[in-house]
This record gives sequence, C-alpha cells and structure tokens, in this order.
Amino acid sequence: MENKRFLLEAVKTFRTTGAVASSSKHLVRKMLAPVSFDQVNLIVELGTGDGCVTTSILDRMHPNARLVAFEINESFWHKTNKITDPRLRLLLESAENLPQHFAPNSVDVVISSLPLAIFPPPLKRSILENLHHVLRPGGLYIQFQYSLNDLKLIKQIFKKVHTKLELRNIPPAFVYVSQK
Repeated sequence: MENKRFLLEAVKTFRTTGAVASSSKHLVRKMLAPVSFDQVNLIVELGTGDGCVTTSILDRMHPNARLVAFEINESFWHKTNKITDPRLRLLLESAENLPQHFAPNSVDVVISSLPLAIFPPPLKRSILENLHHVLRPGGLYIQFQYSLNDLKLIKQIFKKVHTKLELRNIPPAFVYVSQK
C-alpha cells in the first residue's frame, strides 16, 4: 500500500492503527533480526497493517513453517489477504483471541505491530498475558512502539526484555525483544 493510502487509512482508524506510515525496511529488519527462522515452526503476527512485515516474515520463513496473522482493520486485512502464500493464515479478529487458536506453550515467536500505547490498560495487559501464555518457553515476543511507555508493563510479564532504537523510521521507533 503506498504511503499516501496508508496515511489516509491510518488517520481514519487511528484508534486501532496508531501509525502514520508503513514500517520502514530498517525497522522491519531490526524487528526480525533476533528470530532464528530456520528453527521456528509457528510464528504469530499481531497487526499486519499493509503487510510489509508479513511479507518480510514469509521471505525469511522455513518452507514448512506457518504464519498466523491477526488484523482487525478490514482495509488492511484485505490488503494483506492479497498475499498468496500457503504458509499464511490471516484472521480478521483481535489479538485478544490468541488462546482460542493456540495451545499453551505452542507458539515459537510473536511479532507485533500493535499500537499498545493507545490501548486501554486492561486490553493491553490481556493481550500481553495471552501471548505470554501461548509462547513456548524460550519463545520470543517482538514488539515495536514509538515510545517506552509500556516497557514497565512488558517487564512485569517477561523477565528478559531488551530494547533497541531504530531512527530510520517515521517516526523513530523502539523495538522490544522479550523472551519467555
């Protein structure tokens, strides 16, 4: 999706999108760098946006791995749904529903572009606890945000959390890498 169309959709649905531009290739690269793609079988993506992270995940994934992606914005869902890869399962529903789709300790990696900073605290905590529940021991949760506002909450749920700043994004973004 071109940046102008992304911006228009993001402004229209800012309460659920929380972004003004598609993620830069630099941000996507920094988000995906911690993942050992040859060793993971099940990846969950939360918030596909225009699919730029989704396609990058698929480009790196093992041929037998699976990607299950959640998106609640119908316009973004339709855009991402144009990706034709049998390893991708795209759901038009909230990340709150993770436990309905995955057994405890069954997911290798969760990669999230959800705008946590604009979510109500109970929703934010629920999503974080649910994704921690479905992650396998040693599994990774990777999240980008435009601020460090939620770092304290994430550290309450995950014992190992590292942050990295990516300046080559509009706006600059922090990448949280957490391990269960």
